[in-house]
Amino acid sequence: MDKTAIELDEEKLKFFISGPLLLQKRRSVIYWKDVQDIEFVSPVRRSAIILFIMTDGGDNAGISTKYISGNDKEIYDTVMKYYKKG
Repeated sequence: MDKTAIELDEEKLKFFISGPLLLQKRRSVIYWKDVQDIEFVSPVRRSAIILFIMTDGGDNAGISTKYISGNDKEIYDTVMKYYKKG
């Protein structure tokens, strides 16, 4: 059964993934206004990580693309489109 991993809109990103896929502080909602930058990290032989650099200077968050359907780079590009709109 397919489940929703992330939802994007012009205000925020919501993710419904739990477990070791998150980096540093757990955030289920990331508001674009709180994001300073987004990076694409692609380790060798592993799923990519989309890293959110937060404006507060700490508590960055990241999600693995492992359980998100689609090409890693296309997922990142889609996230960036929403981030730039926000």
